[in-house]
Amino acid sequence: MEDYLPLSLFKVRLALWMRPTSVEAIISITGPVYNFKALAVLFGFWTVLAILRAEAADWTTTDGKVYQEVMVVKVEDDAVTILYKDGGALIPLVKLPSELQKKFHYDPEKAKIAAEARAKRDAQNAAALQAEKDETQKIEQQKLADEAKAQQQQQAGQAGH
Repeated sequence: MEDYLPLSLFKVRLALWMRPTSVEAIISITGPVYNFKALAVLFGFWTVLAILRAEAADWTTTDGKVYQEVMVVKVEDDAVTILYKDGGALIPLVKLPSELQKKFHYDPEKAKIAAEARAKRDAQNAAALQAEKDETQKIEQQKLADEAKAQQQQQAGQAGH
């Protein structure tokens, strides 16, 4: 961008000095000014999106749940994270049909270990979240008590006058 920007600015200034009557006139004098890096990034983004969209399929789990237009985001030993028509989901590999289990290299032993580790992390996260909620509630109660005390002191000061 730095390579062609000064020349382009010069052309735009020249075009403005000539006082054209429309944007088309400025472009006819300066020529189109392209940001090729931005165009390349945009093209790459649309290409990847088109590929992902083309690979989207419908899945039905062994328990009958249907996921439409599935795009895989992440594969782990025990589960696969997907985006689908109605949102996102984490699907245990054990609930997928055998052809999808093979595609994602499902191993029941690895899945069990990973599921136990996930359950442990989830329990730790839940405990931390509950502790945070309890602390927030405690702070709110203290704030309300302080406000009530200040109000009582203010009323007592006004009654004394």
